[in-house]
Amino acid sequence: MKFKNVTIRFVDGYAIRQFFDTDFNSFHFNQGDSLNFDSKRYIPKGEAWCDAALKDEVAFLAKVELSTISSRAQAVKKFTQKGVIPDFKIHKSRQGKNNIVLVDGSIVRQYIDPWFVCGGHAYVYAYIPQNEIWIDAKMDARDIPHVIVHEALEQNLMHLKKKTYDSAHEYATVAERESRRTAGGSYPGEDAFPFVSLKKMIQSFYVRGSKKR
Repeated sequence: MKFKNVTIRFVDGYAIRQFFDTDFNSFHFNQGDSLNFDSKRYIPKGEAWCDAALKDEVAFLAKVELSTISSRAQAVKKFTQKGVIPDFKIHKSRQGKNNIVLVDGSIVRQYIDPWFVCGGHAYVYAYIPQNEIWIDAKMDARDIPHVIVHEALEQNLMHLKKKTYDSAHEYATVAERESRRTAGGSYPGEDAFPFVSLKKMIQSFYVRGSKKR
């Protein structure tokens, strides 16, 4: 099966976030000369990368992410299922003033918001209750503490410092990378960075099961 003649590759999302791009979340493709900060120019043209942890959602993710829809409201209208939303909250714990809620991200994406990825809070996702941080339990478990660091700081900066999402996200990304470094992560230009070329790095991210859709 072909999907817009794009080769879909399953990749190790944790490794990408730990060693190269903390903004890699679920499904991405090379957006060419786009000025979007998230243009993913390192992904070979003609390919789309899907985090292998979300392999069971690949058809849905491809349909959503390779569409021409540019707003969350449009994506919700076109792609979400109607009817009773299945229970998606898996576990809740307390961290400071926040409840950290592990959720089944596939249910959130299919019934509430096709663009929900990794984690979030009320200042980005209006449907998340105040003082809750949702974390997608489908991610590699090693990602979770670092994403919590990101979301908690981003939430505080948007709420207390009145920063825009873009500004708060930049600060939160720095904090997330620091957290990941304590767990062995490193990034281009650092002495501990394990790759000597872009080609070798890309090949190391591929996992079995890539296919043409």
